[in-house]
Amino acid sequence: MKKLLLTLIAPLFLVGCYMGPQGELVGVHPRQYWEQSNPYGMNYIHFGSFTMGPSDQDVPFALNTRSKTVTIPPFYMDVHEITNNEYRQFVHYVRDSLFLDALFQDAGLEEYGTDVDANGDDLERIR
Repeated sequence: MKKLLLTLIAPLFLVGCYMGPQGELVGVHPRQYWEQSNPYGMNYIHFGSFTMGPSDQDVPFALNTRSKTVTIPPFYMDVHEITNNEYRQFVHYVRDSLFLDALFQDAGLEEYGTDVDANGDDLERIR
């Protein structure tokens, strides 16, 4: 009789212990897989590490500094090389165009800002 009672109560007890995911953090609904594509004109540079400092082959100088390993995170690099002067010109253009837009808006003179170049083609505003 005890075995029969134990056989009936044990499964009932085990089923009764499971209450489901109540009050615990269970996460979010699954999403579709998303893969980031490379931005236009950019190359993806993978992460890596290198040793910075003197190597074992630097015996003639016998420097006592220690080498250390530096880890670089992944990043994007532009496909086209530019000089420092070209970058400086770009920064000045963007700074000047944003300043003029803000100046015209503050003075209420939006109609005086030009949206065409010397050839009459529309300009894209950087916002």
